Amino acid sequence: MQDVTSEFLPDPSKNNPFYDSTWPGDPDYLEDKFVSFSYRFKFIDGEYSIMAPFTQAAFIPKQDGYFLTGDEDATYRSTIVQFMENKVNNVGLYVPLPFAANQLMNSLHVSDIELLYKESDALAVKVLDTISSQDFSLNEDGTENTSLNTYGQGFYKYNYQSRKPYKTLPESEIIRVFDMVPVRAFGQEIISNRVVYSNFQDKHTPPATIDYDVAVTPKASFAPANDNQSLNNTSITEYPEHTVKQNRNYQVGIVLSDKFGRQSTVVLSPVKTTQITDTQGITYGGSTYYHPYKPTPVLPVGSPANDINSWPGDSLKLLVNGQIPVGADPITNYPGVYNGDATSDSYNPLGWYSYKVVVKQSEQEYYNVYLPGIMGFYPNTPTTPPDPNGTIAFITLLNDNINKVPRDLTEVGPNQKQYRSSVELYGRVTPDVTSTNPNPVNGNQPYYPTTATVSAGVITSISPPTSNIVSTIALQNDFATVATPPLYGSIYQTLSNPSMARLTQSGNLIGSLEPASDTTLVNVTLGVYETAPVESLLDIFWETSTSGLVSDLNNELKKIENYIAKNINEYNDLYNKSLSNPENFWSEIASTFSWRNKWTKTLEYDFNKPEFKWFLNGKLNITENCLDRHVQSNPNKTAILFEPNDPNEAIPEGAPITPEGQKLSLIHI
Repeated sequence: MQDVTSEFLPDPSKNNPFYDSTWPGDPDYLEDKFVSFSYRFKFIDGEYSIMAPFTQAAFIPKQDGYFLTGDEDATYRSTIVQFMENKVNNVGLYVPLPFAANQLMNSLHVSDIELLYKESDALAVKVLDTISSQDFSLNEDGTENTSLNTYGQGFYKYNYQSRKPYKTLPESEIIRVFDMVPVRAFGQEIISNRVVYSNFQDKHTPPATIDYDVAVTPKASFAPANDNQSLNNTSITEYPEHTVKQNRNYQVGIVLSDKFGRQSTVVLSPVKTTQITDTQGITYGGSTYYHPYKPTPVLPVGSPANDINSWPGDSLKLLVNGQIPVGADPITNYPGVYNGDATSDSYNPLGWYSYKVVVKQSEQEYYNVYLPGIMGFYPNTPTTPPDPNGTIAFITLLNDNINKVPRDLTEVGPNQKQYRSSVELYGRVTPDVTSTNPNPVNGNQPYYPTTATVSAGVITSISPPTSNIVSTIALQNDFATVATPPLYGSIYQTLSNPSMARLTQSGNLIGSLEPASDTTLVNVTLGVYETAPVESLLDIFWETSTSGLVSDLNNELKKIENYIAKNINEYNDLYNKSLSNPENFWSEIASTFSWRNKWTKTLEYDFNKPEFKWFLNGKLNITENCLDRHVQSNPNKTAILFEPNDPNEAIPEGAPITPEGQKLSLIHI
């Protein structure tokens, strides 16, 4: 994603490295749009494939989202962030292909590739361009497009230049999720010299669960995997300004698909009772994850905690703990995993071929309320305020903010001047809470609705977010009944008698301190609240851009099994590996365990003492690793073999989740 029409960066002394004076597209077309892209194949018989997963929105705000000199003042005056528009106008689209592009026609009879376009606030899916086989099978220089990527896949590159789509797909092609082609028939009869099939199985049986865990952490450094696409870390470059919204609940699921597009229902992880930590120190937990507001920065003291200049944004991460079962089960109609080798004994063309990640997030629309300051006191500075300062706050409502923070107009009288409201607001930016007259240039600061609890230098918990509730809305002069309304030095545009709101404060303090008098002029600095999100009643999962092959996922998980010797030869191989590089060998094995704190160094030794230390600063629980983590993925497997003293006593078997197993698990060995 690039801006190729601006000659300079926001700093006019620096040239834009992507600037192209001959670029032929429309520089303003994407300015007010969040657009995602996809593609589909058209075959020589006129049929179409299903649509590939859409990308995330191609959006980077102008100025990369930073407030520059004068922007904060302009924002509180207009209540609109003028630069929050899309600067992207040139997008490189990378279409992966199952074969080299020049073989696609002969191998799959693909005659065209249609590039698809969808805006975030629209239901319609449109076609940007149709690329014929004559075009996608050739490079720009006219040579055959035989290129393969690192994973042996073909690809086609397309340069989108902000052109309008040329047609809209009909509804019948949008709601078509997959081809309703039966998997097999259970009945076969001969009727009037015809072979008749009946009792069709129209879909596969998905696995009951897939063992995985979810976390939200800062984006990982750019690291495309060399041999396995399921390990790619590319979002920090593909989507540099994207992040995961805070104070939201996310439920993550996986949808499986066979090679013919037949999809499973959403498969979730089994219910988890403990969290686990991977080799990078990321803590995961179950398929549902609450992503809190970042807490008040408390660690380390004096450091730029929550520094927006170094924060890359957050991303959802999945830690898959177990393979998707490979073998088919004809009794349950579970198809197994795809194997396209017709010469193999395990040939399975109908098995699960690919996966995609879906997310359910029911907290939807919300507004940012941009304000000319926030007052943590009564503006008329009474000698005895009705409420102590720090328990209430006042804001001035201008322009769109009047609609974002509306009055409750039910059951009001004709002479009513003050109105109730129950809008819930979460502070995000506040004027300096320690100053009666904040600095006009840098006199505001981030506001944190949550607070961290720290023990021994580690955050142990984060408090629930606290909000400010709007209790009353009225015009400035109607908040206090006086013969001659005064001019308040702390209220923006006090001469115009603006609409104001009184809020109840809770949690961390918000707003500037009370000035010397009600007429003392107070500098105006930008304050920001966000409204509580609208809860959607649609109980649906949204498709993400994360997808891949089941074989890639399983192959990576097989590496764990490679450290289990099945015979003496395998044991000798593993033993030799442990001698040649012991730190790497044992580090990889340790990464398969559940860690509460990840180790900082694998091995430290001194032959002179002698002294050896393994997995320094690491912390784990033996019961969790021996029992609990296996209960998550295989609860019915025998965990403990017990021989009682009394031969007439029943011998309990099973995982420790059974009552007998729970009793046995209390035995200290």
